[in-house]
Amino acid sequence: MDRVQATNYHIAGTVSMALAEVTAGDAATQFECTQNLLSNMAAMMVNSGAVEGTIDQQLQQLLLKLQNVMTDRHIVNKLWVQHMQKWRNDVNI
Repeated sequence: MDRVQATNYHIAGTVSMALAEVTAGDAATQFECTQNLLSNMAAMMVNSGAVEGTIDQQLQQLLLKLQNVMTDRHIVNKLWVQHMQKWRNDVNI
């Protein structure tokens, strides 16, 4: 969780995050950045007291609610999609 720095969270639901440096364009690196971002968001929400439960529980909720990603990489990067599907299955979603 060290590549993305969470900078602000408001109870109203607005989240500000710093940009993550992506060191490579391969699926594993792209997916790791996605994991870091979502994990930081979950930690920020729990640690701020905005939601109840554990960080893992909040991460599961974020994964459950995630419908689409705004990137063109997921269209051509089928391995990234496979990583994401496996991650969602691993957390029993």
